[in-house]
Amino acid sequence: SKATVSVLYWQRNTKNNNMTRPTKSALISLTRGFLREANKMKDYNISKYVQRRVIQDMRKDVDDATAMAMYRQGCLDLEVAKRSTVLQSMYIKRQNFLARRV
Repeated sequence: SKATVSVLYWQRNTKNNNMTRPTKSALISLTRGFLREANKMKDYNISKYVQRRVIQDMRKDVDDATAMAMYRQGCLDLEVAKRSTVLQSMYIKRQNFLARRV
């Protein structure tokens, strides 16, 4: 995917991976990917949790090495979120009687 390609690009094209901060466009792309996946999730609580965590993590002020590590972990977590969304869509819960009447 696009996020994974970005990580591979950074690993190949930087001399010292621990000292390079991800670009602003890469961070925005990762954030938008997370928010997009959160909106696709069927469970409201999980969706809002993902949105809250993404916004909190993007507001953190960290050094370059930590920023790159967080970016790499974020790319991996985005892949997990995508798989979770697919699984949730496969197993749609039926609404109970009270939910259907509202």
